[in-house]
Amino acid sequence: MTGLDVAWMSPPQGVRLQWLAALAVPRVAPSPRTVFENLRSNILMLQLTTQPQSRPEINANLLLTRVVAGMNVKVYTSNQFSSPNLTLAWTRGGTTYTLWVAPTRLLDETPLDIETYVRLVATVRYSDERQG
Repeated sequence: MTGLDVAWMSPPQGVRLQWLAALAVPRVAPSPRTVFENLRSNILMLQLTTQPQSRPEINANLLLTRVVAGMNVKVYTSNQFSSPNLTLAWTRGGTTYTLWVAPTRLLDETPLDIETYVRLVATVRYSDERQG
């Protein structure tokens, strides 16, 4: 995926990689390209997306903004789901990234600890980083 700085993260403890997907249409500019990594545990789903296809603020409420690794991370919750969910969104080098967090069970009402998932943003790696 040349021309697109892809993000990925190692699964936190107790979470496993479910799948990784990349969409790039030949001979099309990098802007409609997207990559996402799904991570899952028995109680939690995470989806890290490089260049999401929809804006995170659509049908969502902004809960807070935090600075993580020098980036402004906005935390939203969807107003379309009954179970708790979060979308963390940030921009790095002109590319937008999101981390969506939700319980595995559809009707799970357990609150999500926002600060736990904000800290995960600091563990995200990017394809333009140099190996040291």
